[in-house]
Amino acid sequence: MTFRILAEASEELEAAAGFYAESRPEVALRFINEVESCIDRLLTDPESWPVVDDNFRRSPLKGFPYDVVFQVTPQGVVVFAFAHRHRRPGYWAKRSEL
Repeated sequence: MTFRILAEASEELEAAAGFYAESRPEVALRFINEVESCIDRLLTDPESWPVVDDNFRRSPLKGFPYDVVFQVTPQGVVVFAFAHRHRRPGYWAKRSEL
């Protein structure tokens, strides 16, 4: 199974990690570790996460107000966003994997 992160999602991840790093570097490290753990969990069984909108699935980051928003495609898993749960709901739905 392949795994891909869209450029916009990668930028969101960097911005969130940077935000945490500015005030508390240890929290930024915990955030990145949780992102890696979450991705490992969703790659183990991506179809186990519920579909929330138009084939998008969400996997929450434990201890942080973010979700990994992804789709399962015939080619593999595509991450569309690292979305803050309380900001701009559904903005990522218009993103294209191309």
